[in-house]
Amino acid sequence: MFEDRVLNEVRAVGMVDELDHSEDLSHSINPLNSESLNFLINSVTKDKPRKVVLVVTDRSRPTPTKELLTNIIPKLRNAGINTYVVVANGTHEVELNEVSEIAEGLNVRVYINEPDSNRHIYMGTTKGGVPIKLLDKVVDADTTILLGSVIPHVWAGFSGGSKLLLPGVSARESTIEHHLKYYNHPNALPGITEENPFREEIDYVGDLISSNANVYAVNVIHGKSSTYFTAGRLKESYLRAIRMAESTYVNEVNDKYDVLVVDGRPLNMSLYQSIKAVFNNLSISNNDSSIILISRSLGKCPKEFLEALESDDVPVDGLIHKGVKDLIPYLVAYSLREKLRYRSLVVLTNDSITYRKFGPLTITNKYDFVVEEIKKRYKAGSKICIIRDGAKYINFNRKH
Repeated sequence: MFEDRVLNEVRAVGMVDELDHSEDLSHSINPLNSESLNFLINSVTKDKPRKVVLVVTDRSRPTPTKELLTNIIPKLRNAGINTYVVVANGTHEVELNEVSEIAEGLNVRVYINEPDSNRHIYMGTTKGGVPIKLLDKVVDADTTILLGSVIPHVWAGFSGGSKLLLPGVSARESTIEHHLKYYNHPNALPGITEENPFREEIDYVGDLISSNANVYAVNVIHGKSSTYFTAGRLKESYLRAIRMAESTYVNEVNDKYDVLVVDGRPLNMSLYQSIKAVFNNLSISNNDSSIILISRSLGKCPKEFLEALESDDVPVDGLIHKGVKDLIPYLVAYSLREKLRYRSLVVLTNDSITYRKFGPLTITNKYDFVVEEIKKRYKAGSKICIIRDGAKYINFNRKH
């Protein structure tokens, strides 16, 4: 694989540090298999619901969606329960083949979240005043099961849980207002859930829905070599998942480095997703460090994200005035520029792009050139660190 090839070349440079997360979850939570999901199915069917909606993540998350649905849907059907699927794509675009892949072999109806449609039901506001508008297919069900991965998120601390509701199945208005209010809060950081208003607003929506219907969650934890999960009622199962995620993904590091070589897996399907590996690990880099992000594919990267990186400023107020629909890529770019400051960021990809510069970010497929530059830095005495699966792990330095 491309990422492994690059990492092996960097290891061969000399004495470089490599941060390794070796926690074993096998004695703590359930391995992901059909038998271990049975107790969840039994809990759901005991309530005798008329209509169950399974809310799943889109391709931007490494959730084993097909495996989960294959284990759950037939059992609900055998119990005579009307079951369908909603993709919690938020404001992301979803391709038709993604929907057909989910439905294949399961004979199940699959709906997507169309954030600009009139199919969202107003349910009041959050404590912070964000309008809660959720897809009717979710609100209409008397039982909801959220199926998501719990991995670090740039602003929400971790993905999964109620995040499949806000922004997953929310109207664009709700998603944009939520992001604008809290994306720049000092506690809106990867791995931080306490006193994080970005996360608190998300959980408020989950609590609201849980007061009106039975809401369950399957929260997938991606261990080093295996996949595990917690399951049960939304709030309690997600809190257990967060505790495991903190012990699995988060690592305090005493050192700071001149060169970070960060592997963008498991979000390496696109630059827009793999860039999260940079957010997760910035605090262990020096202020003038060089960061190399290995992202096999650039994928479908929003043009707004690249445009904002090229701009000297990201005029959010001006964009709102112009009626720009999708502000979130601009906010991601703004945050990235702010956090990089004097650091340089090179994205090494296996795609056909030879060289392209977007503000502080350079994209290239010149593999040999990048490795040679790392060798030069090493010979000059720079402290170098490798971070494997950087989009999954958070390495932080308290002195940052």
